[in-house]
Amino acid sequence: MSFIFVSRRLLKRIKVLNQLASFVLIAKEMVMKILGAKQCSQCKGTGVNLVDHFNGQFKAGGLCWLCRGKREILCGNCNGWIYEHLG
Repeated sequence: MSFIFVSRRLLKRIKVLNQLASFVLIAKEMVMKILGAKQCSQCKGTGVNLVDHFNGQFKAGGLCWLCRGKREILCGNCNGWIYEHLG
């Protein structure tokens, strides 16, 4: 068994970075809710194609062709700002 020794200073920096990443994800979710991102209309929020689309180009069970697995799509109110700046 090997041990990796990490300084306390490095551990504190890692903790701060993890907190910052969590904050960014929470902020993104809040902004999307405010601006009106909505559940994908094709996969119904599952992120997966329910049936084959476009003559089998996008198979059932694969990533959704519309949201690409993100489960949400733009509502049309923000013109993609949220994805450009916080994506």
